[in-house]
Amino acid sequence: MKKTTMLRKLFQAPGFVSLPVVYDAMSARIAETVGFKALFLAVSATSEAQLGLPGLGLATATEVIYFAKCTAN
Repeated sequence: MKKTTMLRKLFQAPGFVSLPVVYDAMSARIAETVGFKALFLAVSATSEAQLGLPGLGLATATEVIYFAKCTAN
């Protein structure tokens, strides 16, 4: 099943969906290990953790896409 289909089914199910905020591959792996079905990649947290920049939109779109790909793999 495609991941987009899995996410759509998760959001269509009754009840709440709890999404932990992750900022790198390690935090994503921890959230996955404890049982979360989906994650939220916060750009501000990623910018602070990976680049050492304040979360004020200073990360470029290219950097954000790169961090998202690294976290998803």
